[in-house]
Amino acid sequence: MKLVQATCACGFQTHKARSGYHYHQWWFPVFSSTKSQLSDIELSLPEEDRDRLSQFDHQAYLDLPDRSIESKQKMREDCEEHRRSVHEAFVNSQLEEFREAYANSDESTFNPLCGDALMCPVCRKRSLILRQVEVLAFCHPDCGHEYRWEDSEEKGCPRCDYRPHRFKIVTSGKKSKTASTKGYCDCASTCELDSHVDGFCPKCGKLPVSYEVDGVSRCGMHHETMLPYRMPTNIFFVEPLARWVQGQFPNAKIYGDAAAQEESIQGRFCPSCEADHQRWLRANVEDYP
Repeated sequence: MKLVQATCACGFQTHKARSGYHYHQWWFPVFSSTKSQLSDIELSLPEEDRDRLSQFDHQAYLDLPDRSIESKQKMREDCEEHRRSVHEAFVNSQLEEFREAYANSDESTFNPLCGDALMCPVCRKRSLILRQVEVLAFCHPDCGHEYRWEDSEEKGCPRCDYRPHRFKIVTSGKKSKTASTKGYCDCASTCELDSHVDGFCPKCGKLPVSYEVDGVSRCGMHHETMLPYRMPTNIFFVEPLARWVQGQFPNAKIYGDAAAQEESIQGRFCPSCEADHQRWLRANVEDYP
């Protein structure tokens, strides 16, 4: 998966969009000339197909005739080929519908490629060029390597193979009003962004769960200012009541508040996320106060 953006010499530029593949997901850019908007269509392999792929991999490992390097390599190649065939069949069937839907559209361009020239809605010239957004990756402090991150499917640092957790969007063209934005993703990655609106994680493609603008923390879902609270210290030994649905309220006090005389960890929460969390608890947990 790559981040792409269209810019014109007249100064107009679109929001960023996603393009490519990452972990059973695909993104296809769509440019709407009437809305002056670059967005993307997301496809996700159905859960049952993912389960079948996992079962195939597991059975292939059990069927290994021996544990030699050659046998393991052959197993990996067979699993990769099987995965590729499942992905190809799924994507081709879905893409046919999209191509038909956009075939006669004069308003939208489906799946343009980097380097393609689109019609600029400002100067009305075909000079709006789609380009890949430049992203820098930062390896862990012991390595310290900084390098260009071309694709989410990259293995990791070219020096030590470590898969990075810190990124920076290299801005070009006009400056954003929120240039000092830092996004926090639920894949444990952080990224210096020029805007939270299209601040997709370069690693997994998600929008930030939370972000900071000039040092002020905000919820990525509700865009409200996050408030401080005292979090219990035993969070790694407690299973929250809403554990399996906490993505619905990502910045709630999922572990509750620390008791008055109890040691605590400084946390932050979104009031709207916490309100949704409390509503869920009252509706789904028996005898919840």
